[in-house]
Amino acid sequence: MGIPSNTKIFSEFEKDFVARLHGSAQSTAQLRAAYSEWRCALRLAQLTRVKNNNGDSVHIESALMLLRERLKPLLMEMRQEDFSVSATLKLIKKIKAVCQDEYADLRSFFETRIDRESLIYAIRRRPFALVLGGGGGTGYGFLGVLRQLEKVGVRPHMLAGTSMGAILGAFRSLHRGFHLSAIFRYLDDLHWKQLFKSGGPGGSLCLPALMELRLHEALRNRFMVHGADRRLRDVHIPIRLCVAGLPAENDASVQKELMDSLSMRSGGLASMSSILNPIRWRRTFRALTGVLNGWTQVDWKPLYIGADHESKDFLLLDALAYSASVPGVFHYNIDRPLMMQAWEQWCEAHGVRRLVDGGIADNLPAQAIVDADAEGVMPGHDPFILSVDTFSTEAKMNWFFSPIQAIAETKTERGRELSHEVLRLKKVLSPLSVVPNAKDLLAAVRDAEEESRSVAEKIANILEPIDVSAEIIDEVPT
Repeated sequence: MGIPSNTKIFSEFEKDFVARLHGSAQSTAQLRAAYSEWRCALRLAQLTRVKNNNGDSVHIESALMLLRERLKPLLMEMRQEDFSVSATLKLIKKIKAVCQDEYADLRSFFETRIDRESLIYAIRRRPFALVLGGGGGTGYGFLGVLRQLEKVGVRPHMLAGTSMGAILGAFRSLHRGFHLSAIFRYLDDLHWKQLFKSGGPGGSLCLPALMELRLHEALRNRFMVHGADRRLRDVHIPIRLCVAGLPAENDASVQKELMDSLSMRSGGLASMSSILNPIRWRRTFRALTGVLNGWTQVDWKPLYIGADHESKDFLLLDALAYSASVPGVFHYNIDRPLMMQAWEQWCEAHGVRRLVDGGIADNLPAQAIVDADAEGVMPGHDPFILSVDTFSTEAKMNWFFSPIQAIAETKTERGRELSHEVLRLKKVLSPLSVVPNAKDLLAAVRDAEEESRSVAEKIANILEPIDVSAEIIDEVPT
């Protein structure tokens, strides 16, 4: 399931025209006055479902097919570089007439199934969804993007994340607004030794690894709600986290390959010092790259957890830890028998034996948003999806990460396809900087703010509530 291609093209039209209007000195008051009618048409063309006041969703994508066919040539004509203001105004009149015809037919076709106010709301306000990818310490750039979005008044109606993107997305989900100082307080006094422990018993759902990820112990006090552990349901903004599931039939072969890579004989990762000792970084990442390359042929299953009835009672920190359990590097263990049993049953229901870092299967999980939209999780439908990637091949980092970046790039293809906008940050921290010092963290935030400014402003313009034309929408005042 994905965004229909016949609606996504209108999102591209919208981005082009918003940029032209807000960036052109030729924009006149007359053109700006007609802007709402034009936006109304584009928004109507992108609708696939309308959520009524009673909570029911009505599918209207097919019913608007003729509208899209009639609008497309008009919008293609407006896309010309030398298109004048007067010509634009004439075309907007034609677009308005098309919308009046099609809107009347739509209301007639669905009769009482769509109430007028719900359709107006669907046109007037579009939900916004934010997707954050994985990448270890590079992910702190997400904080700069979040801060920039807050500055321009754009807040997500839903979040999705993988690995570090899941963790920082979870921090964002705890409050309606975003305050960087609150995040800094969460991270204050956090140390490497609190998060990671050498060796330790591997959890029954994880693959062998050098270190135990102690996310629950390290962050539990920061994630408490009313004196109890925060569960996936205890967030202000719905969030879905991506974990990669390993089917049982691949379990033995994957474990053997991983153990060979961890052994001294293969020159691979022998101990925790392989990661912490810079002299052995080349060996460490050569081994990891070899393992990851071999696993590209394994049928890893992307699983999206959160914002659903099935997983609502799982602890948020447990889900985050599984999403960030890099195979061979980190494993996670739940020492609470009843909760462990619940996870094992969940895995069995989804046909997987192990859970590892979500980036192995989907490092830009926009699919989680598309699925949630189909399930009616958000206050409306057809959200604008912004995906932020800090681990792309465009990100500037030490050369020995390049092979892993290239592998991760293949796990973002679907996410890029499903997104309306993809922001690939270039100035990022090292992936190893999972617990950065305050100076480096602040620099990463500022760099990301600067890189994301124009994108945030463009999205704010696109998501600005539309003054729905009463002449089109049945003479309803706005």
